[in-house]
Amino acid sequence: MDPSAKYNAQVHEYMISRDQSETASIAASLASAISSDKIKLVQLVQFLGDYLTDEKSDTRASAIACIAQTIAALPTDKLAKSQVSVILSFFSDRLDDSESIKPVLQGLLALIPQSAFSSSMTLSLLDSIKSNTTPRQYPQVARFSLFSILESLFSKFPSYIESIPDTFITTFLHVTTGEKDPRNLIKSFNLSYSILSNQSFQQSLPKYALKLFDVSFCYFPITFEPPKNDPYGITSKDLKDALRKALAANGLFADHIFSSLMDKMASSSPKIKSDALETIVDCIQNYRPEYLVPLWRDIWDGLKYEVLHGSEQDSQDLSLQALRTLAISIEDHNEDYLVAVINETKDTILDTTNKKSLAAATLAAGIAQGSLGIYKQIASQTLAPALDNALKSLTLTAQKHLLTICQTYITAAKDLPQALISFKDAFIEFFTKSLMSTSETETEVRVLAVSNLTLLIRTTDYLTSQEVGLIVQYFDEIIFSSQNNKPLSDAVLDSLVQVASHHEQSILSITYPFFLSKLPDSDASEEDQLAIGTILTALSKTAVSRNIFEVLSFRLLNKLDLVIADSSSKYPLAIFSTIAAVLKRMLESHPQDALIYVKQLAPLIVQRFLKQKSLSTDPHVIISASLSLLYISKALQPEQQIDFVQSLFNLFWFNKQSPLGTPPQDFTPLKSTPSALTTLFLYGLVPVSPKATIPEEITQVLPTIVTNSVTILSTTQDVHLRLTYLRLIALLFNKWIPTFAAEFVDPLKKTVTTDTSALEVLFWITKALVIRTDAFGFTLVQYILTLLQTDLVGVRASKLAEVLVSDDGVLNKENGAVVRLLYKQRLFVLVIDPLVQGFESAPSSSIKVNYLVALAGILRHMPSSVLSAYVPKFFRLLLQSLSIPNARVREASINTITSTLLSSDSSTSPVAETISQHLSTLVPQLLDATNSANEASPQVRVAALRCLDSFVDTLPRVRVVPHVKTVQRGLAVALDDGRRGVRRVAVVTRQKYFELKDNEDEE
Repeated sequence: MDPSAKYNAQVHEYMISRDQSETASIAASLASAISSDKIKLVQLVQFLGDYLTDEKSDTRASAIACIAQTIAALPTDKLAKSQVSVILSFFSDRLDDSESIKPVLQGLLALIPQSAFSSSMTLSLLDSIKSNTTPRQYPQVARFSLFSILESLFSKFPSYIESIPDTFITTFLHVTTGEKDPRNLIKSFNLSYSILSNQSFQQSLPKYALKLFDVSFCYFPITFEPPKNDPYGITSKDLKDALRKALAANGLFADHIFSSLMDKMASSSPKIKSDALETIVDCIQNYRPEYLVPLWRDIWDGLKYEVLHGSEQDSQDLSLQALRTLAISIEDHNEDYLVAVINETKDTILDTTNKKSLAAATLAAGIAQGSLGIYKQIASQTLAPALDNALKSLTLTAQKHLLTICQTYITAAKDLPQALISFKDAFIEFFTKSLMSTSETETEVRVLAVSNLTLLIRTTDYLTSQEVGLIVQYFDEIIFSSQNNKPLSDAVLDSLVQVASHHEQSILSITYPFFLSKLPDSDASEEDQLAIGTILTALSKTAVSRNIFEVLSFRLLNKLDLVIADSSSKYPLAIFSTIAAVLKRMLESHPQDALIYVKQLAPLIVQRFLKQKSLSTDPHVIISASLSLLYISKALQPEQQIDFVQSLFNLFWFNKQSPLGTPPQDFTPLKSTPSALTTLFLYGLVPVSPKATIPEEITQVLPTIVTNSVTILSTTQDVHLRLTYLRLIALLFNKWIPTFAAEFVDPLKKTVTTDTSALEVLFWITKALVIRTDAFGFTLVQYILTLLQTDLVGVRASKLAEVLVSDDGVLNKENGAVVRLLYKQRLFVLVIDPLVQGFESAPSSSIKVNYLVALAGILRHMPSSVLSAYVPKFFRLLLQSLSIPNARVREASINTITSTLLSSDSSTSPVAETISQHLSTLVPQLLDATNSANEASPQVRVAALRCLDSFVDTLPRVRVVPHVKTVQRGLAVALDDGRRGVRRVAVVTRQKYFELKDNEDEE
């Protein structure tokens, strides 16, 4: 078979195909054949033959598209110059065939990348486009191709295009005039920028400037908003940025654009106003001074109004930016502009009674910000006279006014610190006089003075260390002298924090010695307690660096040694809480410093508890101190935690020398004697990662520690101590010895009926395993459910059920415990059916209470998303239980309803919806339960009132409003209840229903 016959057949297949992927595949095959010289390009044209001249426009277009697609698939070095010339003529001759224009333009676009397409062909192509095309009559895709052809030519032959600027510009104008499609406009604006910014076009541009301006500015402002799911991804911002770039490309537009944009600023639309101002800013930034100098008066007059009288902050800021940029641009070319700025603002600034005075200062200072020279010229004639007035006797109004003006100028000079040098002495004198000599009742003036002094301190290389120190002394004194003036003391404290960031040494050498010397030696009086709070707050906030914090912690711990004998536990608590709070902040920003704190701070804390037994008497004190160990341990890397764990065990278990301290001989907190210091051990151990390779000598003793802890629990009734040991047991099982649980729990089960501690331990071990979704943990849950069937143990177990799902403050994921996602959901699915069935089959009301209490405890901590599917299942049970004549059952039922509601995340959740549907039943029953005459116990009455209260906060208002009058009448009895606690809750509940009704009436 003749090879050409095969490709001739492919051509005919192309012509009859309507499948784009098929035609693309055929074109690729034809291109491959031409590339390998199996056929020639001229043969392809011959194959197409009559198709190219067919009367049907669709046929002609398909034939031309076949050639265009084939060329596009050819290597760029395949065609010879003669071939390119012929094909160029072929396509150019068909530019007037509007039905075939789309493939013709695609063919030309495909031809340009061919290496044989030379610059000499560019002129004829541009002339053909200009003479033979009518872009406005073409579809978008054809116009897009025209823009792409111009882009491709400019990109490939920049030097040649620069030699024929008139031809290229007129062709561009021909193509772009009247364009509306966003995809094409992006290309149009980019081409416009390329033309206007090209230096070789500058001689030709003046005669086309107005036309080029018109074909771009006619689209301002851009109001295009892309449709949803726009496949092209063109945004309004893309168009605005491209247009703005084109308009700002050449100062030839200056005579037209500023007046046109000023007109656009009259629009009531803030967006259009901002677009106009942003474009003005860009134009001023990019136009050469010679274009701007003749127009400065027009720009000044048009924009100063926006700063002096404008209502939108964005417009004021942009106008000020434009005027400042104008000053920078023409600084070396014109002096009249700055003279006008000074003359038109000076008198207004100095007139303290003029309402526009501050706006005038903003205008002058904002322009002055442009450069050091501009600032000096403006400030010398506006700020200097204002400062002269400031040092005279002033009214308070004038004083506030001048302080604000100074603030404006200082802020404007933040990047020009040298500009403020000549005003320094006057600033310091005026601001310190306003701060220290003004009446204590004039808070606004003094706060302004503090703010201005702080600005001076923050200005780089402006004040000397002695000047900063003097200001810091004033601030320190005010902290103590103005404790009753919170706005002022807060402002001063915020300023000291900024001082600490910029002038650390001033805080260390002045503020800290002063504050620490003021710390009382005891907290016996209210005055002492107030001073302690004020000082520790100031010290805490100003500790913004490690150096400052190290001094703070060391000095505070030394102070602790002095005051502990003569103070209540509140003083040590305040000291340890301050250290912990600052340490947490330090480690959050610089966790790498944890190793330093392990060596320096942790031993100082631990040793004080080893030496001062009185510190251990208040659990809150030891917890606040333990938090520091937790934060340090948490910030360490797993490999670093190993040494810290060894230090903890050496001290608390092995009773030997440790980097944390030397233990007393009788120190056995984990062996036989309960000790509050175990809290230090627990908090240090909690964050240790399971990935940390704990030494074998430690892992071997963990089961023994658990066993000992259970024994110790039986020797103490101290709630805080018991919780510490329970958490420790849970921690060890959660992280390191889960496999020991089965062996340990079996003997424990035998004692749960007689030993309260054993039951608590069982629940905490179960919790430790459940939160890590350990299978044995869920087995223990099933065992725990069986305990609810008994009277005495069931009562205890029901109250402990909450432990299984409550979020513990220590044993949690944030602190490093192993907590798996969805463990609560898995637990709830496991227990809901047994709890409901157990209630229904319970032989007595006392057993029913066990199931209700357990259910309420679990529901209280369940996400609404978990409860929603199960509400119908257990809510029926709750409604039934309200009718049982047993106080404990009713109380448990009501508390369960309240817990369920409070766990709901919105008034439209399935939980809220289900309860809303039963309000007509619930409200009367709850009101009945608030009446002491109905043999309801005080606990039941309070529970019923709180449940009614929760309806207002958690249910849709439209569901609750119909019951308002019923509730208000029904609460009359509770308001006269003999128990004060009942009356107090009744008052709160009634008030909520009154407010609910009032809001409904207003609407």
